[in-house]
Amino acid sequence: MTKQARLILMLDVLYDLNGTDINELRNRLHYIAQHAAGEGLMTGESEAEVDTWGSHVIEWPAEHEPAPGLLAAASDMYEALEMIHEAFIKGEIRFTKQRWSDLDPYHPANTKMSVALAKARGEPQ
Repeated sequence: MTKQARLILMLDVLYDLNGTDINELRNRLHYIAQHAAGEGLMTGESEAEVDTWGSHVIEWPAEHEPAPGLLAAASDMYEALEMIHEAFIKGEIRFTKQRWSDLDPYHPANTKMSVALAKARGEPQ
């Protein structure tokens, strides 16, 4: 079996829009990834082959400076969320409020965690 590695490039861009539509810039960032893949820039002259790749552009509020370690900690945070979610499912962590029916909402933090995990897994929302 061939050894595989997953690498994630995170590019943080703060724009002064000057009237430019944000969707145009979002599309331009996606194009950068497509261009890199199409031109072989992800492997260069190496023997490596790209099995799969994807790009995702999100809009982060300009007034919120991302925490310096946020991107560096992303994989650890994801793993922690998976562990917490699994502990809820197994009953190792109890809900603080008893749910009387399926219509009774979960705690907003649990709902947000579940949505974030589904996004990270590529599951439909």
